[in-house]
Amino acid sequence: MNRIPDSELIKRSIGGDQHAFATLIKLIEMPLLKLVRSEIPDSTSAEDVFQEVLLGVWQGLKTLQDSERFYAWAMQIARNRCRDFFRSTQRREHPMAHIDLEPIVNGRRTQTGSEAKLLDTVLHALSYAPPDEAKAARLFYLEGLSIREIAEQLGRPEGTIKRWLSHARRFVRSRLGLRQMRIPRRKTMTREAYERKYYQREALRKISACREDSAASLHLQNPAGSRELPSELWTLTQLKNLSLHWNGLENLPEEIGRLKNLEMLCFVSDQLKRLPSEIVSLSRLRHLEVTDSQLGELPADFSRLSALRTIILHRNQLRELPASFGELNRLEIAELDINQLEKLPDDLSGLTNLRVLTLSYNRLSALPKAIGELPAMEELYVEANQLNELPDEIGNLENLETLAIAENQIRALPSTIGRLSKLQELCVGSNQLTGIPPEIGQLTELWELTLSKNQLTSLPKELADLPNLQVVTLHDNPLPERLIQAAEKGIDEFRRVVVEVM
Repeated sequence: MNRIPDSELIKRSIGGDQHAFATLIKLIEMPLLKLVRSEIPDSTSAEDVFQEVLLGVWQGLKTLQDSERFYAWAMQIARNRCRDFFRSTQRREHPMAHIDLEPIVNGRRTQTGSEAKLLDTVLHALSYAPPDEAKAARLFYLEGLSIREIAEQLGRPEGTIKRWLSHARRFVRSRLGLRQMRIPRRKTMTREAYERKYYQREALRKISACREDSAASLHLQNPAGSRELPSELWTLTQLKNLSLHWNGLENLPEEIGRLKNLEMLCFVSDQLKRLPSEIVSLSRLRHLEVTDSQLGELPADFSRLSALRTIILHRNQLRELPASFGELNRLEIAELDINQLEKLPDDLSGLTNLRVLTLSYNRLSALPKAIGELPAMEELYVEANQLNELPDEIGNLENLETLAIAENQIRALPSTIGRLSKLQELCVGSNQLTGIPPEIGQLTELWELTLSKNQLTSLPKELADLPNLQVVTLHDNPLPERLIQAAEKGIDEFRRVVVEVM
């Protein structure tokens, strides 16, 4: 199946193509939903916010200037919607309380004189509202039921009841012209200050519970922008798993080195610029994840994290990796997408167990010859960089199954590519290829081949003999139109035509 590029899907979505938008959202739906649910525990509220995120993506597509940043842009919309949710927590929990209607429709206290007359007027206006909304408002204000009790009585989710109450309030206010009738409120702390206090208290509560239960895992979040982590955190020496979503923090405190038993550390902070040198003392750390931050460098002696199996550093500002990175002999997965990497260490020979390496959306102009010294490598992603060639040593990756190098400036593939006997997926779309080496016919396990958006005028006939080839993508090449159409029809038609026209 031919995959439509994100840029084309975005263009079609802006033009009103709902099918294109649905396809676009499908690519990021799960990461968006996962982020929202991690921030908002209540499933009903999380679903409401998720729908707001999708609406925000739809409305904001026209403002997206760089389609390559679509993923990061959409994730930022999700984070902003989560923040908006917590800024309006009080309104969501009590959608009509203490504003406009409550002092009017609280009939239990106002049964005489002008107040009773006003009550009758409000109830009369409410009778014209949609039945469900009117009923919810009567139960909430006249009967004194809570939102949860109303939800149980009407058999609807709490989120629906809140929405009905909000709609009923606006309906009555509009009908009676009550826009100016507001109860004066005493001054309170700003929303930002309230939010920071709330998350600080919540963090201390979780830390205390973790200490009492001797728990091994802890997740703390403070999207409000607090610049400090609770000092009590560093007393939890029993922790094995620590997840921190702490926006506003520019530096991870050196006290992180006290948590000697940590095996997993996940960190998100939109201001984090560096990791303390003390982090390399975490000798048991197996999983390190720092995403959506401003991380510009790693400690020089990074190889001291000798137990590392997985490192995920998506969406940071890394320009280079320390030389010691190539000495992590237990590392299996390294995901370094969406950074500013301009080169890799010259010596990678110590990465003997590295199976997956993702380097897409960086600034790499070349891959070092040492890339061929990774015997366990199964998946290599270097899309959207500035490569103009692949080293011959790429053919030494005898266990490689996926090679994705689309969106570069590669003009030719090395003949050594034919030695990749286990290669199943080869994606070289959006490059400047003018030819394909006949050695590609040796890739007997190849299942999918993407060659779209290149300068190909011919293909080797050996492609017809690949026994497991199922998908070939050729569009946007100066190839015979008959061959491009054959590839779109199916592999059998492609095999027949490539022999005839080449």
